[in-house]
Amino acid sequence: MRRALACCLGVVVTAFALASVAGAGLDVRTVDVSAYPSLRLTVVTSSPRPKPPTLLENGQPVVGFAAHRFSNQKLVLLAVDRSRSMRGAPLAAATKTVRHFLLTKPQADEVEIISFGSRAVAATQPSQAIIDGDIALRTLTADDRLGTALYDAVILAAADARKQHLAGRVLILLTDGRDLGSFTRLPEAVQAARGAGLIVYAIALGNADQAPLQELASATGGRVYTSSSPKSLDSIYARVREELSRTWRLSWATSGRPGEDARVTVGNGNAPIVLRLPGKRESSGKPVSPVFTSAWSGFAFAGYFGMLIAAAALVLRRASILRKMRLRVESELGYNAQTSAGRSAGMRSSFVKNLLASTDEVFGATRLWRFLDRSLERTGTRLRSVELVYISLAVGFTLSLLMAIQAVPTIVILFVFALGVASPSVVVYVLGLRRVRAFDAQLPDVLSTIAASLRAGHGLKHALQGIAEEAAAPAKQEFSRVLSEARLGRPLEEAMIAMCDRLGSADLEYVASAVSVQTMVGGSMAGLFDQASETVRHRQQHARKLRSLTATGRASATVLTLLPLGLAAFMTAVNPEYMLPFFSSSSGQIISVISLVMMSIGALFLVRVITIKE
Repeated sequence: MRRALACCLGVVVTAFALASVAGAGLDVRTVDVSAYPSLRLTVVTSSPRPKPPTLLENGQPVVGFAAHRFSNQKLVLLAVDRSRSMRGAPLAAATKTVRHFLLTKPQADEVEIISFGSRAVAATQPSQAIIDGDIALRTLTADDRLGTALYDAVILAAADARKQHLAGRVLILLTDGRDLGSFTRLPEAVQAARGAGLIVYAIALGNADQAPLQELASATGGRVYTSSSPKSLDSIYARVREELSRTWRLSWATSGRPGEDARVTVGNGNAPIVLRLPGKRESSGKPVSPVFTSAWSGFAFAGYFGMLIAAAALVLRRASILRKMRLRVESELGYNAQTSAGRSAGMRSSFVKNLLASTDEVFGATRLWRFLDRSLERTGTRLRSVELVYISLAVGFTLSLLMAIQAVPTIVILFVFALGVASPSVVVYVLGLRRVRAFDAQLPDVLSTIAASLRAGHGLKHALQGIAEEAAAPAKQEFSRVLSEARLGRPLEEAMIAMCDRLGSADLEYVASAVSVQTMVGGSMAGLFDQASETVRHRQQHARKLRSLTATGRASATVLTLLPLGLAAFMTAVNPEYMLPFFSSSSGQIISVISLVMMSIGALFLVRVITIKE
């Protein structure tokens, strides 16, 4: 894209130069800014001169610019059409004229012969010697196969020119038809010629298609000559040789910044040429993140902060209503107003505690709050749900703010915010799951210990007391809580059921159900716990066997899910420019979102396939 824009800019500036300085004895053919900060001009003077024209940039003389005179030394690539239409007199006249041009060239010039018919071929290598080129032209014959690989010949010439060190590079292209059978197209040929620094002089013989030749010549600073008869080829090649003797190539390193205009003056008294340098103009401050320049992203963040403000207003309003109700109840009950006022002042002195309490009062009855409560109870920590929520919001906001400072795309910022909000809850869920698994691993031994205590004549509460004192965590913590609730007046059966709900262990629920049934129908509790211990142990062995049998499937699912993400991360680290369109362009972001959705659906299917109900 950058090269194409540079080509268009060069064409526009060249047209401007023709209009501004042609009348002053100088003809600016090309202005090349594609190699910024190195700029390059091709200038044709009105007459041969030993010194280059003066060069000014923004009114200041350019010191140390490189000037190459084409009459001294250059690389000349002579491309001759040998297609079917050139058979006979046209090809004979063309080879004769090109041979004369070759034999009368300056001694320092290097020449290469290129012939093209159904395909383009380099008949010789660039050399100052003329014997190889003379032999190639003498033996050149018309092609028997149909085709005129005109654009391929330009690509071949550009590739050979890039291998040479000479600053002056000229392609003289002779054809009598139009392109037919090239593997490349005209824009690619133009781009290759400009990239190699070639000046293309095209000679249209007979009924040749002049439109592509004109585009090649105008884009590179050359000209198109028309010849209705092969007899005029000698005069055309002589005019090309004479013009090359008046051609200069000027190159220098500009001091202009990206996106700025540079006023270049060639020669004395000529109008300046205004060049727009490639790149974006740098602002005085730091770059603004696209998160603040996109309309839909601004709307999304405005909605997000609006919801936060509305939620805060709702919490404060609900807290104010609850506080007024509390004060009214206390006044009706005859509480000391001073004590109540002091307590209220103490609550107001701690803004954080007041905010946490108000939020918990407002959202404590919601389903999300109850889910967070159960998750935190499974971990055995003292963290409250309201504290977890504020920690999640703080993590998400901090990560999204860091991404916004780095000026990453908006969709990435939103994704990072969602990831930061969800990460603490995921950590809590994983810790709770690990704790439940540890409790399940202890459960068979715990049941055996209870059964042994019951056979020794102790009651169930005494057996649970032994577990609370001697067992390891987490069984020790859970049974200690059951006994504490029983001492506070809660029935032991309800405390056991609450422990089952809190942990969510399938094995513990099975044991609790068996104990409840045994309590209602009667029987030996010691035998029940022995049988339950043996059953739970067999269930866990069966579960471990299933996990071993599905290990290959789980590993395959993990690899298939993480491999695209890992490959994308590796490609981003190795070649960021290759992956940049997936993050910076709207189409790339849409493709990324669709890919993630499809990967998630595939991961769900894989999990469903490898999951076996016990």
